[in-house]
Amino acid sequence: MRATLLPLCGLAVALLLGSGTAQQTVPIPDGGFESSTVGSAPIGWTITAGTLWVTTGMNTAGDPASAYEGSAFVSATWQAIGHGSSPFPDDQAMRMHRDVDLSPWANAIDAGDRQLELALALNAADPNDLAIVELEFLDGNGASLGPAVRTTSDGDNTGAQAWEIRSLITPVPAGSRRVRLSLASERIAGGGGSARNVSFDALTAVLDRYVPPPPRDTVAGTLIQFNANGGWCWYQDERAVVDLAHGQLLVGSIGSYGGLGGQTNDGLVQTCHYDLTTGARTIRTLDDVESYGGGDDHNVPGYVVKQDGNVLAFYAGHNQRDGTLDDRSSFRTFDTTANTWSPIREWHWWPVIPANAPGSGGTTYANVYQLSAEDPDGDRHGRLYNFARTQQSPHTMYSDDNGATWRYGGQLTEAPIARPSGSNYVNGYYRYCANGVDRIDLIATEYHPRDFDTSIYHAYIQGGRMHDSQGNVIDADIFSAARSFDSATVPSTDDMTPVFVSDGLDWSRAWNTDVQSYTDGTVIALFKARPAPYDSNANVAANDHRVFYGRLDPATRQWSTYEMCRAGARLFSSEQDYTGLAAPDPRDPDVVFVSTEVDPRTDRPTPRHEIYRGETTDDGAHWTWTAITENSSADNRRPIIPAWDAHHTAVLWWRGEHTNSIVRDTAVVGVLIDDGEELGAFRYFDANPLNTTLADGSSLNATTGSAAGAADNRWHVRTGLANAGSVLSADESGAEDAPTIRTRIAGIQPGSYDIFACFWVDATDWRIAAGLSATDLMVYRSKGAQSVDPTRFAAPLRVEESGRTLLQAFLGRVALDGSTPLDVFVDDAGDSAASRAWYDGIALAPVDVRDYGAGCGNPAPFLQPVPGARPITGQTARARLIQAPSPLAVMMLGAWQPPLDLSPIGMPDCALLQTAAVVSGALSQSGPRTLEFALPISAQPSLVGIQLALQALAYAPGANALQFVTSNGLDWRIADR
Repeated sequence: MRATLLPLCGLAVALLLGSGTAQQTVPIPDGGFESSTVGSAPIGWTITAGTLWVTTGMNTAGDPASAYEGSAFVSATWQAIGHGSSPFPDDQAMRMHRDVDLSPWANAIDAGDRQLELALALNAADPNDLAIVELEFLDGNGASLGPAVRTTSDGDNTGAQAWEIRSLITPVPAGSRRVRLSLASERIAGGGGSARNVSFDALTAVLDRYVPPPPRDTVAGTLIQFNANGGWCWYQDERAVVDLAHGQLLVGSIGSYGGLGGQTNDGLVQTCHYDLTTGARTIRTLDDVESYGGGDDHNVPGYVVKQDGNVLAFYAGHNQRDGTLDDRSSFRTFDTTANTWSPIREWHWWPVIPANAPGSGGTTYANVYQLSAEDPDGDRHGRLYNFARTQQSPHTMYSDDNGATWRYGGQLTEAPIARPSGSNYVNGYYRYCANGVDRIDLIATEYHPRDFDTSIYHAYIQGGRMHDSQGNVIDADIFSAARSFDSATVPSTDDMTPVFVSDGLDWSRAWNTDVQSYTDGTVIALFKARPAPYDSNANVAANDHRVFYGRLDPATRQWSTYEMCRAGARLFSSEQDYTGLAAPDPRDPDVVFVSTEVDPRTDRPTPRHEIYRGETTDDGAHWTWTAITENSSADNRRPIIPAWDAHHTAVLWWRGEHTNSIVRDTAVVGVLIDDGEELGAFRYFDANPLNTTLADGSSLNATTGSAAGAADNRWHVRTGLANAGSVLSADESGAEDAPTIRTRIAGIQPGSYDIFACFWVDATDWRIAAGLSATDLMVYRSKGAQSVDPTRFAAPLRVEESGRTLLQAFLGRVALDGSTPLDVFVDDAGDSAASRAWYDGIALAPVDVRDYGAGCGNPAPFLQPVPGARPITGQTARARLIQAPSPLAVMMLGAWQPPLDLSPIGMPDCALLQTAAVVSGALSQSGPRTLEFALPISAQPSLVGIQLALQALAYAPGANALQFVTSNGLDWRIADR
């Protein structure tokens, strides 16, 4: 209910609210109650419940002793007129309204671009009493144009005897001729006392042009929460992997006691198994590893999908476990056939490190890779590597029997010749990536940038040797230090190729962020640096970091580096060089994703770290940026992008508050980008007692009323707000355990749908637990959900209301057959009024366009939807064929069918994915190797819901005996919007 701070003095509000647009003050007769009789109801107001009285003040502890403006105001308490006791029942509500004329501005209102701001002075110091202000718009006949817009003092009380300025701003519906202004007070459920200690004064209204507020927590795409309490550091990889053979995305993280669940989730090393078809999430706990007193973000696992189809995970404590210096690397294997994780196994580094090896200290990080071409024992399982930091330097271990046994591989590098002036924490930071066949690339620093003016270096490992960027051997045997450490045979960053050198004048303290290699030999290195001279004080210039892009040209084997954007300030004082970080797209070296608190499109700071997609067309010299997240209520940091395939990208990050490496309140989230998919118009289904029951189907047995529900372990239907005029609420008056409920929607047209639970949040920590099964619920808060975009819905939807925002939580994807109803299960997940549950309803997004199957050819042509051209009645649907082998191609349309092998007709590895009932004319060329297909769709309602399967047949000279190749399939569902 709180307004922006505005002085309220006559028409001063009208002058301050404007921004150069035409504003009009809307008169509220006797808006200051100065013309009404003291001790009576105010003139011109209609009393609909107990009376509100005009008064000049009360000599009580909480109520105002004088008016905010003038001499009189109106109060709901019986003390306002001097009664010695309550003249009404203890639970009596006080309510009155009056209609304010809007007809003088009819033309402007009917243009549909006006908003009304009501400002008033409020006293509501007693937490037992609720102040309520409502605006309801009426047409010329007095008919309502929609539910009233409401704001309350719930959870936002004023000071004792103090007046505070509050406001209610709302768009004015076209056709409005009056607005009904209601003032009321009710007792909070469970509250005490007979006096309604609420007072109002100085009501003014301004009509202005409507400027929609920027929605909070917007995301380009569907935000998916993988873990409600998780995070990671950036020196472990791969932190997430796509298992294409089993249709899973595995995402690793570690919990913190500062996040959801507190100490219960602290230190839990977890894997979220995400089903790429259904969106189902299963979280498996691998271990409980705490360092430095908590769930250190360094302790997350690194994964590799092995050649045998199983997944290997390694992890280590951050130098210690439970406060004791520790040398363990732990590992487990996920059996994809049995769907189980193996028992924990441990590798201890100290007993195998040669006695003459330098350094000391515990173990941290895990970087796990398999190279299929390295197979010394010929068992068709390539060599497995794990790189960890122990005794201050990178060391390696390896397995040639698919992980059954492991051998120590030696210290990988030594410290460079130059040394920090004082002590140093570690001998360099290393980031790795592998091509999965025969090469591991790495980028490194000399030391920690807090201790030294660090630069960035590159090398790669191949055939048991380490090379610089030009291919020169700098270590003829990377395993030689396993037997005895010899400084003469162990390389350092001095031997590697410099990618970026901090000159100590214009640039200082570089730190590596990520590295990615590509099939053509290109290598991308991302890093950050400070644009300032080096200073021995690590805090100097720590509030301006820059993000850099380095690119190794495979032809010249030379590096080019460019500054991409600003990263902003350090994240917290204990680590001066921690930033939001960045990640390259594994399928495209020209694309990166960056987390920054400075918008790269405008170079202006933002309140939170946001995620941006950058694309270059000149090898990094210039960038075009688009926002993935905007106006977020929490920071979005540390993006990662696991390798997938040529037409999918998974952008993952964590979102929330980050105090240090131990204390976080963050959720692991992401968006999955599918080039061959497009969602249709969303539909909203309000949750109410008619379609919502307890989980077992029994009666909801909810309380109801316009005030907050009592802490009685029951759901409460709170009326007068949200969509359809009510919301299902719990935990409003304190902790309670409301039962799991079920909303059932029947009669949905057959098809595939993404399902969302819609719930309201304010500036605190409101939340719900929701899922598609009563036994598999996930907790969602603003950290793991996104704002509802009303422009994507088929019908109007209320998404902002009195400081509250409607969010949507992705629950999964279901295929509906038209006869089986959809069930969504919801539970409260709060423990106080600050974490209440306000569940409003369900949103369904039909999957109108979806690719399936695979094409043939090298590369295979890919059929994808043209954005904004879905198959809609009365419009033209379009599809684009990229990687076309020639300008000649036709489109085959029909119904889906199981793949029909075309090898017998001279097209090996090709398949017909649909019936080819109709073959179109030649596709039109729309760009280099890009063709386009257009299909006008009649405006006949009977076409809605019809499925069309598309597949392109393209002329490809020399590809096979028939000289033709096929694309993937594209499933079109005709919609009406």
